Amino acid sequence: MTPPFAGDLLLTLATDGRLVLDEAEADRAIAHLERSLATVRARLEGSREWEAALVGPGAEDMLDGVFVRQVAPGLLERAAVELPKYIEALRTSSPPADFARDDGDLVRVVVRSADVLSREGLAGFLEAGGEFEVLQESSMAGAEVIVVCCDRLTSGVVALLRLSAARAGVPVVLVTRDLSEDELLVALECRVVAVLPLAAVTPDRVVRSVRAAASGGGVLSPELVRALGKHFERLQCEVLGPYGPNAATLTPREVDVLRLMAEGFDTGEIADALGYAERTVDNVVFSMTSRLNLRNRSHAVAYALRLGVI
Repeated sequence: MTPPFAGDLLLTLATDGRLVLDEAEADRAIAHLERSLATVRARLEGSREWEAALVGPGAEDMLDGVFVRQVAPGLLERAAVELPKYIEALRTSSPPADFARDDGDLVRVVVRSADVLSREGLAGFLEAGGEFEVLQESSMAGAEVIVVCCDRLTSGVVALLRLSAARAGVPVVLVTRDLSEDELLVALECRVVAVLPLAAVTPDRVVRSVRAAASGGGVLSPELVRALGKHFERLQCEVLGPYGPNAATLTPREVDVLRLMAEGFDTGEIADALGYAERTVDNVVFSMTSRLNLRNRSHAVAYALRLGVI
């Protein structure tokens, strides 16, 4: 499955000042992403050069089922476009700052939920502390923070979040069950700045999250920043995954032989270069092509190039 990319979303968050990261943390993420981008570009270039050389009879057979199974079509091309957006967003992210609110006014909050008990409960948590004013849903335009409570992030809830983001443009605290990575990215797009697990909601957590949302003006909570970090890691694994893990299926001896085969060496020349008997080279090639279901030597070289090991 193609991993979700969120380059445009991250750029928007950074431009709006909502992507707040420690400088060292951002630098580490940038370094990882730059290495991944360099690998993606190198593999794309190697793949294009090899495919260009395979024009003619038999080319289609050489790039058949083994690649269809192991290479996600278009994944590298998309990664080459999206990863620079991630890097640019991280470079323009904001450092942590003190957003303490000291105007003394009550924070105006709208609580939205299809479940009346949940809505009344959350409103009660906020009103009990004396620092929040809970408005009616019809007064959403005057809210500084919106709290949305739902069991699942359904299409209806997403539509509500999008509408709230478009009309009010204020930070949202989402109270729900665990979000998938796709749902997390959708939530971020809709100005969600904090996610509270429905099963572990307490008055203190609700108050702290809403207070932080109001003071920070939409800056992501540390929990969501950590979730984004996991997204970066997962993205790199999935982008490089069709290649990197499979490299372990080739032994160092096989890689040495393949590298020389790619240079056009015949069996005798490979044997001389590596100090093997010709029979040993033939055995290495036979074992490798049989184990990996490769048709011939050219197919084996194409396979290694796609893996990025030569």
